[in-house]
Amino acid sequence: MTETDRTNRGESAAALLQHIEELRDALAHAVRLLSHSAGREAADDPGQAERLMTAAVHMTDLLARTAPATATDILTAMETSD
Repeated sequence: MTETDRTNRGESAAALLQHIEELRDALAHAVRLLSHSAGREAADDPGQAERLMTAAVHMTDLLARTAPATATDILTAMETSD
């Protein structure tokens, strides 16, 4: 692998890390919105509140199971896929 290849892979890994972080942030924001909406719905529509909280809990569990990726993780995956 040439130095140019390593540089390009490093830039690709950095871009992937940024996208993953943005996705994780979007999910975390959605959890906050769902939880807030569930609280507002609790008195008027407990069934809807429960569905909203179930979705929030599912997303929270997903975030907990999928730790943020590191550059090393991505570069290793890119190298093993060759």
